[in-house]
Amino acid sequence: MSIFILTYNQEKYIGQTIQSILEQKTDYKYQLVIGEDCSTDGTRSICEKYARESPDKIKLLPTISNVGLINNFIRTYKECDGKYVAICDGDDYWIDPFKLRKQIDFLENNPEYNIVFTSFKFLYPDGRMKAKDYSKIKESSTFENLIFENYISSVTTVFRNKKADDDFPVWLDKCPYGDWPIYLWTTKDGSKIKYFDEETAVYRKEIGVSEKMKLVPSRIALENLKILENINKDIHFINFSSKIEKSLKDHRFQLLSCYIRELRLLKMVKLTGKIITKSPMAVFKLYAYIIKGKLYINFIPFFRNIKKILSRILYKNRVYNKIIFQRIYKKDLFNKVQIQDRSESKSGPGSSLIQAKELFDHLPLFFKKYGVKSMLDAPCGDFYWMQKINLDGINYTGGDIVPEIIKNNYEHTTNSIQFKRIDILNDRLPKVDLILCRDLFVHLTNEQIFRALKNIRASGSKYLLLTSYKSRLINKDIAEIGHWRTLNMEVAPFFLDQKIDEIFENCTEGNMAFNDKYLLMFEIKEI
Repeated sequence: MSIFILTYNQEKYIGQTIQSILEQKTDYKYQLVIGEDCSTDGTRSICEKYARESPDKIKLLPTISNVGLINNFIRTYKECDGKYVAICDGDDYWIDPFKLRKQIDFLENNPEYNIVFTSFKFLYPDGRMKAKDYSKIKESSTFENLIFENYISSVTTVFRNKKADDDFPVWLDKCPYGDWPIYLWTTKDGSKIKYFDEETAVYRKEIGVSEKMKLVPSRIALENLKILENINKDIHFINFSSKIEKSLKDHRFQLLSCYIRELRLLKMVKLTGKIITKSPMAVFKLYAYIIKGKLYINFIPFFRNIKKILSRILYKNRVYNKIIFQRIYKKDLFNKVQIQDRSESKSGPGSSLIQAKELFDHLPLFFKKYGVKSMLDAPCGDFYWMQKINLDGINYTGGDIVPEIIKNNYEHTTNSIQFKRIDILNDRLPKVDLILCRDLFVHLTNEQIFRALKNIRASGSKYLLLTSYKSRLINKDIAEIGHWRTLNMEVAPFFLDQKIDEIFENCTEGNMAFNDKYLLMFEIKEI
């Protein structure tokens, strides 16, 4: 029996993963093969510790440089010598000590089956656990089911090992991940797949490569389509040609659905052309999909999204961005939207003295603690609450995209305080000790946030202090710049989880609805 683990920069989890495997109760020997892909944290040292303590069970495969997920999968799988193989990624773990015994006993007694998998639990970053819904899954299935979607979670799976060293898909290195292709390869002989309705493992949500891929549905849909195209070209799958062709057709429509929902118009048109050329009836089926709602979109919302399309095209345009925030400033829209929390500041309720009071003491302490001598405050807004902060010894630059704000702030200019019109998406930022982005990213689209972070990194500045709502589990995108929503910068799709400090703002807006508001401190070079 061989169990293989793929791990990279998982020092928080890898120990629990290995320990859960070593606690398996079996009547036979097994090897644990760990593909450690040159982690930059303490992952390797943890793996080495376990390998020293259990040399008869653990085979550690370190690398001298990072080889990537699929190459790490291939090299680790090739080192598995057992009759059966199980997979457990380095951030997941097993919870049933008899997992392997039950699965292998079944395979030993049922030679017509090549794969056994089970149910499992999701573990969310906030500690919540939720059982996987397998209510519609069949107890027994085959290649002809699996070719349409991968319903097997690798952390629960045991399968028969390759029969020879060359019993391996030659195109596997072209795939982003290896589990689904290997399961299809394993069942190409017509063997069956068994499902046990037992929870044997825990899968961590919102971390890892596959979870990041899922944030852009078209990306994972495209990769799945490429896997099917490779299978379709492989002579080993010749007996399943009709099923593969049907799955390819379904996956093309799935990809087209993603492109439409993500407003990727050029890709949508190109893929539609390919579908039509393969079948004259495809165009009629496409319209049928839209009308029936199978693409989760209809014509009216589609045309309503034209504004969103244009804003995405224009988001890099500094003139467009300036116009948006000029309109907000001149019409005092931040206060009109939140009339119950109306502020004395035109920058909105968050810039009132009541909501900023926690910062009056904490910011100067941060300046001293981290040796801050220069800072960029972007956006500085009308400098309403910031003028209450002790800025002695700080070279302060207030930046904002609205010219009228900068002009009005000139009255606060001193030898150490200055104001400049700055577009954080497009302008070259000054190199300072600290960049403060309070209540900025909540008004940018996700795409613009990534662009802003890239620009901040390029400045060579030392620290970044930004707003984050720590209890939010899901980050929603906004249609265009200037809109607003809460953001937790520590979870998907941003994953800024290397904070070095924080300030609790004790926000009372909206009857305490936003009391999870913090300023998080990061070293910019680590973002």
